[in-house]
Amino acid sequence: MFVRNLGNYDNHNIALKKSVSLNGYAYLIAEIRKNLIKFGSRDKAIKWAINTCIEKGILAEFPKKNYEGVVKMLNLEYDEEAAMMAKYEDGIEVGKEEGIIEGKEKRSREIAENMIKLKVPMEIIVKSTGLSIETLVELEKGLAYSRK
Repeated sequence: MFVRNLGNYDNHNIALKKSVSLNGYAYLIAEIRKNLIKFGSRDKAIKWAINTCIEKGILAEFPKKNYEGVVKMLNLEYDEEAAMMAKYEDGIEVGKEEGIIEGKEKRSREIAENMIKLKVPMEIIVKSTGLSIETLVELEKGLAYSRK
């Protein structure tokens, strides 16, 4: 599968060339990003980018007719810092979930090792821990090796 980030404006991008609206929007966002660095103010960067698009005839009619609405919408929606924070928080959440899964897996293995040491039949250990018979055989070999 091939994925292309259309949020980064590239005038050689075939997908952007096929859609005038998408191309215009990508250009607008690229201008906002560029102007954020230049001006440091999101509101000023957005207004400058909209005016640049109007001057160049990119998405010209809609921003001309709805200038203030477009500025308000972009100020509400285009918050790169908030977007990055959301990605960060999502990453933390995914990390927690992965940690919980790993912890449960580790605990199941510990229980299985104890049950193997107590000579509990493998079928009961599989049902009790949810581990596969292959994993239990591997654990049993590891325990036998560590006893030597």
